Amino acid sequence: MKRRFASHFLYIAGHGYVKRQVVELDEGCLTRIFPLRGEVEDTQWLPGIIALLPHPFQADEPMAAVLLPSLPTDWNPERYSFLYHLYPFDFTDMRPAAGTRHTRLR
Repeated sequence: MKRRFASHFLYIAGHGYVKRQVVELDEGCLTRIFPLRGEVEDTQWLPGIIALLPHPFQADEPMAAVLLPSLPTDWNPERYSFLYHLYPFDFTDMRPAAGTRHTRLR
């Protein structure tokens, strides 16, 4: 079953943040990422960020505050098998805020 999630920012570990992206999962695996350019059918909006990680989330996860203009061309989506929703999130410092919860997306 396909599921779509969109958020203010998508964080890609080792690269940085991209604004307003949709991630699509099928049977819990990442299948597609594309820009959110309007309302997308069957897409759940998640406030905060979505983080793509190559490992389970750690509270001290270093998150470089680099804002990317678009998805990097040199990244390998197969590396990122862990997707998390982080909320609330400190958009000033671009890092988890005090009390940020992380929920794995499947």
